Amino acid sequence: MCGVTVVHTVDYRGVRFTADRVALLDRDREVVVIPLDKVRALTLRRGFTAERPLPEALLGLACGGLATLALRRVVLWFMRGGIVWDIQILLILALPVGISLLRHAVSRGFYLLAELNRGERKLPFVGGLDQRFPDFVRQAEALVLCPGRHGLSSNTLAPAGESPAAYARSVRQHP
Repeated sequence: MCGVTVVHTVDYRGVRFTADRVALLDRDREVVVIPLDKVRALTLRRGFTAERPLPEALLGLACGGLATLALRRVVLWFMRGGIVWDIQILLILALPVGISLLRHAVSRGFYLLAELNRGERKLPFVGGLDQRFPDFVRQAEALVLCPGRHGLSSNTLAPAGESPAAYARSVRQHP
């Protein structure tokens, strides 16, 4: 399965496979790295892409709520005068943070769920799946299934032309 040309990495929409790890990318930088020997299973899923959506949404609501209260006080100060504290002006800066956290917490899409020996991690695909996804899976499998390597195997891939939801499949670790 390894062929003549050796590909050392396979990247697809923010996820990178190498022979020994899977990583989440921010542009070309690996920001989350998971060694494949710690992975029990990789499963393609569709749903909330945030690692922990509920705590992230609650933190977003808290930041947005505090910033909104501070913004209200500053607007009233402009209209009626009185006293405004510098902390109220600084708290307004939490509004974009809260909005960003809320947007990220409720964003949905496709992601790889990495089942590890200790917990799970989500590796979201940026922008969803397209017709290049089956090639990415084949290249990733070829990369980690080279002779003499402890790699991943998978069941059959959905035929080309089917919807991205048909690509949902599971990749399991060899014993």
